Amino acid sequence: DVDDLIQQYLPKPFPGTKYRNIFITHDNVEISPRTESQDSLIKIIKNKKISVAYGSSGGGKTFISVLMGLKMLLDGRFENITICRPLVTVGGKDNIGFLPGELSDKIFPFNSVLHQCFVELVGEKGLEQLIKEKKLIFSPISFLRGSTINSYVIADEAQNFTRIEILTLLTRLGKYSKLVCTGDL
Repeated sequence: DVDDLIQQYLPKPFPGTKYRNIFITHDNVEISPRTESQDSLIKIIKNKKISVAYGSSGGGKTFISVLMGLKMLLDGRFENITICRPLVTVGGKDNIGFLPGELSDKIFPFNSVLHQCFVELVGEKGLEQLIKEKKLIFSPISFLRGSTINSYVIADEAQNFTRIEILTLLTRLGKYSKLVCTGDL
């Protein structure tokens, strides 16, 4: 009876979704959209070159973006996933110089939310393998100048990008790229 009661309150797939069990995690959990918005976002990402996902916190924008990137990567549609996030602290200052270590160490705190999404989907070892094989690239927006990106790109927390940063990102997109911007209005 207790198990049935618990099951009653666990999140359930959005009724009528055609994306049921769209992804199976490293520990065999079947992932399906839970809301109409998540269902719509999956459809938009699948069908558009540039997608914009906005809404309230906790709605699954980042998670669905990561999920779709992984699915398309594993299906062979892209060679890698590029993650761009603005390096903006709560106070709004772009200052990461005080953090110890290499560039990857400095930007890790800004990408920890995305890191956790990847861990949930492919596990810690799966994430390490993606990074080692350069199938997952965390890149500060300011380091994109002069390069062409032909990958699945997630621009997370896009509301914090400056106009110049967004223009830089948009002009770096190659013919074989897909961009998903997430954020809130």
